[in-house]
Amino acid sequence: MSTNSFRIPIYPACDSWGMSRGMPVDRYYIDAFLSRHAADIRGHVLEIGDDGYSRRFGGKRVSKIDVLDVSAENSRATIVADLTNAPNISNDTFDCIIITQVLAYIKDLQRAVDTLVRITKPGGFICAHNPRSPASPPFQESVRTGAGRYTRPAPDGYSPAGGSRGAHLLWKAGET
Repeated sequence: MSTNSFRIPIYPACDSWGMSRGMPVDRYYIDAFLSRHAADIRGHVLEIGDDGYSRRFGGKRVSKIDVLDVSAENSRATIVADLTNAPNISNDTFDCIIITQVLAYIKDLQRAVDTLVRITKPGGFICAHNPRSPASPPFQESVRTGAGRYTRPAPDGYSPAGGSRGAHLLWKAGET
């Protein structure tokens, strides 16, 4: 019988989510998704955490950027709110909302989606990316109950048990 001397290290090879080795895999798919839909990133844009994607993919089409964070400690945040309860954000405010890697961590997904739909202007877009894993919430099922329709879901749709690429969704508000 042969013995295998391969040992799995007890410490990660990198403690910065892969940034020391280039672009993490999930960022590749997020960037590709936002590149395909860059024309929809326009007007008044809301982004979660910082404004990197809005500036990079929206460019001159963006007239105003707001950054939302649940924590007032984020100095970049222009709006401090919890998406599950955000009455301080007016209805029909944003032409585009970019929300990446956030929805999987929200306990009451339906309330967050209701807020996103409420604060998006009619004809505006919600550009969402959610990591896929067996524990991922069924985001598309939640959005289907909103007052709108999908215009360009990911080609293979969203499946909580899907692959590692993540679920991309571009949703146009105000259409039935």
